[in-house]
Amino acid sequence: MRPRHERLWLAGLLIASFCLNLYRLGAPSLFDQDESEYAQIAVEMVHTGDPVTLHVNGEPWYVHPPLYMWLVAATGRLFDFNELTIRIWSVLGSLLAVYATVLLGRDLWTPRVGLLAGTILALTLQYLMQSRLAVFDTVLLAWMLLALHAFVRGYRSGRRSDFIRFFLFAGLATLTKGPIGLVLPGLIIAAFVALRRAWPRLREVPWGIGLAIYAAVGLSWYAAQIALHGRAFLSANVGYILNSNPKSNGSTLLDRPNEFIAGLGFDFPINKYFQPIAEFRSTQYVGSHTPNAFQNNPVEFLAGVKIYPARWWGVGAWYRRHLNQQSLSSFKTVDASTTIQQITNVALMGPHAMIRLPHDC
Repeated sequence: MRPRHERLWLAGLLIASFCLNLYRLGAPSLFDQDESEYAQIAVEMVHTGDPVTLHVNGEPWYVHPPLYMWLVAATGRLFDFNELTIRIWSVLGSLLAVYATVLLGRDLWTPRVGLLAGTILALTLQYLMQSRLAVFDTVLLAWMLLALHAFVRGYRSGRRSDFIRFFLFAGLATLTKGPIGLVLPGLIIAAFVALRRAWPRLREVPWGIGLAIYAAVGLSWYAAQIALHGRAFLSANVGYILNSNPKSNGSTLLDRPNEFIAGLGFDFPINKYFQPIAEFRSTQYVGSHTPNAFQNNPVEFLAGVKIYPARWWGVGAWYRRHLNQQSLSSFKTVDASTTIQQITNVALMGPHAMIRLPHDC
């Protein structure tokens, strides 16, 4: 593909993606917890004049770093706060991520592959949804993709400046959502280098200046919060994943330690070997105490769907029992076609198979 044609196709892709994401972007109101929470943080940032310590309803909020909220606060201050100005940064992050995908595909393969990869990303349903919400997933993805592209350029050229750009973009990703901005690209790069058996090439990376830039960009906010708030910040931020179990009215809403460990059992790429982990940790999960979506054991439901979906959905009653919190009296005898119709709204033709569920379902 000629360079001029490539630029035209890229411009067309970005313009089409922008128009698709911008269409009626400000029409729906903020409708979920994250959108409203991040918007409120930006509003209070403008009102308090404090861009360092984030606040929700006047209380300090230490969960995530502030970059996305800084951007929303900036547009809100310039153009007032509304659904459009709050969500626009997700659209811009989406475009940047599509552009970075095109660059990666071009440098790893060909310009045609890059354009096809960018088009697939731009039209993916989940990605379209995230691009139209006031959440920072697309912004995070854009920084991480740009970091990976910078590393690929550095790996091929040996230029220090490309490797330094990797650390810069990883720092911006960290300032958007935390250390995952470095960890995830780092794991991908480690796999890439391992497959190529190119560990000696890592000596070309300017680790000293690179890590200094990463720390200055990505970790300075964490350092400021520790200096300002100490244990309160560490407990709320670091403990957000492993040490805190949110409670409401005396009931545990989420058992994060066991959710994290059990997650290894059904989210790991070779999860069939980790099924015992999920099954064992599910016995420790406080699902029986959670008043939200799962009455009994959310790990059992998730592991079933991901590890043995054919058996799980084939019976279907476990779905109704655990997700919809229906009582055992609803499952004495189950008509298979009726169950599937209730789950999928699709009526099945042919003889009805009667399934009797285990007594301890």
